[in-house]
Amino acid sequence: MGERSKVRINIGGQLFVTRQSCLNKFPGSRLSRLNKDSDEFEIESGEYYFDRDPTLFSPIINLYRDQGLHLPKHVCGSAMLQELQFWEIPEQQVSECCWKVLYKVERNESLAETMQKMADAAKFVRLSPRDAQKRYFRWKHGLWMLLSRPRSSFSGKIFNSLYLLMVLVSVFIFVSKTHPAFRIERIFNNYTNPQPYININNSIYLMFYNTVPHPSLVYVDVTCAVFFTLEWLFSLFATPCKMNFLKNALNIMDVVVIMCNWATLIVDMAFEDGFISLHPTSFLYISYIRLKYITVMRILRFFKLAERFPSLHIMLLSVRKCFRELTMMTVCVFIIATLFGCALYLAEVEEETVTDIPLGIWWAIVTMTTVGYGDIYPKTALGRFVASCCAVTGLLTLSMPIAIIAYNFNEYYTRDKERESRISWEKGK
Repeated sequence: MGERSKVRINIGGQLFVTRQSCLNKFPGSRLSRLNKDSDEFEIESGEYYFDRDPTLFSPIINLYRDQGLHLPKHVCGSAMLQELQFWEIPEQQVSECCWKVLYKVERNESLAETMQKMADAAKFVRLSPRDAQKRYFRWKHGLWMLLSRPRSSFSGKIFNSLYLLMVLVSVFIFVSKTHPAFRIERIFNNYTNPQPYININNSIYLMFYNTVPHPSLVYVDVTCAVFFTLEWLFSLFATPCKMNFLKNALNIMDVVVIMCNWATLIVDMAFEDGFISLHPTSFLYISYIRLKYITVMRILRFFKLAERFPSLHIMLLSVRKCFRELTMMTVCVFIIATLFGCALYLAEVEEETVTDIPLGIWWAIVTMTTVGYGDIYPKTALGRFVASCCAVTGLLTLSMPIAIIAYNFNEYYTRDKERESRISWEKGK
């Protein structure tokens, strides 16, 4: 076949005509090997017929003509990759301006895989036919679906709302116990002398020594402790895979908080008068205080809500997806804070505003985050100029990751809504 001879290629009913010399520009590709002995050649029409999408073939034939592979924005990247593989065109031939269209498929596949895992974790799990015949297994399976698949049934949604309420109440109780309005005067049954070991100049220590939480708070706290204890035990009993349940970090955290919460409740209700009279360096006192500190972890139960509420789960996925960008932002903030901390130290050396560079770095971080405590501020013109540059740089540096997180959240949220719409449509068929 001569170089100037015309080649007629029929793609899905649409005819493309070019010359053989054009097809020979990429030796080794499927089009360059076309001849009259090819299976696709039709003698009557003198055409090569391929049952392919003509829209996707247009960029391919234009590559042979113009030496540049440009992709339409409306084209699916996955479909275009398959087309390139069929015509044996290397991906490297795609023009740089169109990489976004082609490689967006990788992001979409990763996004789809993540959302599928999220959907699998929330979907209804059916019993095997053999287990479904036994009442015990049906009851156990129903309990597991109620506790771990809140969106699988109406009762699951009710329990989900109850769990959220109990988490909020538990955190409220913990927070309110530190406020004087929710405490009453302590009645010393065995100890009449003031505590000799506390710092009488510290109002917080004095408040905890002279007052106790209101009894209603204690009763509600016990109710919350009972609820979370039963929820954890029933979940362990009903889970199909107990080892995976016990290895889950949130479940480990939950049982530690439950144990410490019960320990502190028992001590507070039965032995607190004795414990407050102990020396702060004694083993029992230190152990008691450490248990109190661990109960702060009950706030981490908010992360367990991510398994129950899709929007919160999507938010955490978005932040996790941006982990590399957030890490780089943290490094940049530290570098910039060091730079401006040193600059302010040198600019204010005569005024002694900043006594050392670490203090200057602290000032720079506070300024970059627009907190501005006011404990340190520049007094010279040069110092104010450094502070202005520091504030503007902080705004620019910290605002960039927000757009990335918002973009990822929108991607995940949109895909989740599309998936829910598809599920609703399939159920309605």
